[in-house]
Amino acid sequence: MSVNKIQHIPAFLIGTNIYIAFIATVISLAGFLLFNTLNFWNATGFVFFATQSAYNLQRYFKWRKNHLHAFLKPYVPQTKQTWHVLIGTSIAGMVACAFFLNSEQFILLGIISLPTVLYVFVHPTKKKLTGLRYIPFLKTFLVAFCWTGMFFTLTYTHAHVATLEITWPYWLVVFLQVWQACILFDLRDLETDKAHIKTFANSLTRNGMFMFWLVFFTSITLLTVCYGHIQYVIPLYLIVAAVHTVCIYRKVGELNFTFLVDGSLIVYAIANFAAFAHL
Repeated sequence: MSVNKIQHIPAFLIGTNIYIAFIATVISLAGFLLFNTLNFWNATGFVFFATQSAYNLQRYFKWRKNHLHAFLKPYVPQTKQTWHVLIGTSIAGMVACAFFLNSEQFILLGIISLPTVLYVFVHPTKKKLTGLRYIPFLKTFLVAFCWTGMFFTLTYTHAHVATLEITWPYWLVVFLQVWQACILFDLRDLETDKAHIKTFANSLTRNGMFMFWLVFFTSITLLTVCYGHIQYVIPLYLIVAAVHTVCIYRKVGELNFTFLVDGSLIVYAIANFAAFAHL
């Protein structure tokens, strides 16, 4: 797949996982500001470096096994040394930010990290990629669970947990939004996934995927109507709906697809901040 000059920058940001780390940081920042998280700059830094570390490690193993997306190949490191620097730098940043976390957050992060560790690994006897992500239909749920779990964990205070009965709609909305985006990425990965994993995209038609997406969108909207201020976010939700519908029914290219779907999570994050500011 050829990439024109205008697309070089977003392609580089996606290929090095800087873009996905930025998306996660924006989503988490909305929650940190809403729930008055102490030292939220350190918390957002941890999210950025932890996300980039996790995706760098996953992509490194996929690259080693030649499972890398073709459209990313010009924009990812091609040598072990470069990979090690990129991974080492992100891990070092994550560790530095982790010094500002409390003991309860460390315990919760350990619990949340377990599915991440088991998400993908090289089988010691079969010498091939395996892990929880290869269980049919489970991949997207795990990603959404780990993202939302990390965001919740880093807002952790005793006062926040005590008011969880009030704030749970926010966390459920975030979880559904991330899961919805992950489901759409099954469409982007349709060709590479169908040989070794069963996903919603290779089990449903395009119309079926749209209906499945609509279940998520309706659930997110209803939760916002019931527990938030929908009047502030209607235009933002319409933007997300339009972008996702185009990505489902139109061939926009893997690079543009990635940029648009991940970018829609920024729109969702702004909507969440506006809708749940009263919590």
